[in-house]
Amino acid sequence: MALNESAKDLPAAEKPVRCPKCKAVPKPHDPDDDEPMIIQSARGEVEWINEGYFCRRCRRSFFPSAG
Repeated sequence: MALNESAKDLPAAEKPVRCPKCKAVPKPHDPDDDEPMIIQSARGEVEWINEGYFCRRCRRSFFPSAG
């Protein structure tokens, strides 16, 4: 099982994601635009895609932490 697949099984956050600068609710990045990050683990390479957002008001992208 890929890490992204197991991460999708986690419960969704109760609060919506907000821009860290202006606190607006941003739109998610298009998943087709995301490039996987290659992580080297003890068992080999792993692809990971961070869920990113774009705030139209601030005109900036950000990647919120999971916790």
